[in-house]
Amino acid sequence: MKKLFLVLALVISVSRANLVTNGGFEQPDVDYGSYGIFASIDGWVTTYGFSLEIRDHYGPYGSPYEGDQFLELDGYESSNIIQDITTQAGQNYQLSFAYAGRPDEFAGLNEIDVYWDGILLVELRNESGDLAWEFKTYTVTATSDIATLEFRDIGESTSYGAHLDDVSLVPQGVCGDDLHPYPVGDLTKDCRVNLADLVIIASNWLACTFDCDV
Repeated sequence: MKKLFLVLALVISVSRANLVTNGGFEQPDVDYGSYGIFASIDGWVTTYGFSLEIRDHYGPYGSPYEGDQFLELDGYESSNIIQDITTQAGQNYQLSFAYAGRPDEFAGLNEIDVYWDGILLVELRNESGDLAWEFKTYTVTATSDIATLEFRDIGESTSYGAHLDDVSLVPQGVCGDDLHPYPVGDLTKDCRVNLADLVIIASNWLACTFDCDV
């Protein structure tokens, strides 16, 4: 029985695994208390700016939302990051990430637009100009076997920009998957046993297809 529970836990864990590569910006690794500016980083493609600043508990700019590092999209100038992610067409996914403004800077420097498959999903604006992480969650739908996620720094290009961390994309549960199996008696496969199932049973009551004379 313990082995069965372990197998089920592993199946559920795999089905909910983060599909984003380097979503916590832990690579490339920078020394604690410092930062580095890179033209590109693991898992992501940059098409303009090429100025990605990764920080590890550096100075007055606060701590990461999770892990050891986080990203600023304006190391020297406004930049973007893009990642193509393997998905399943028609499947809903939960996209989540942490966003924060650069402290002590005006709101115009803390602007990031998020795109899903080239369509604007949300405009992130920090009016307070402080490093208070905001955890954002959205439901997105894949339209093909590859989905494109993009974060664009659209604030003024000054080497001061907003921050990102803990980017994640996981499949949302659907009826009949490992997290939501069909209950016994669910003849209509809608993950509930109700009158619709009873109607099917009643309409087939005493029906027989084998050894009916026994």
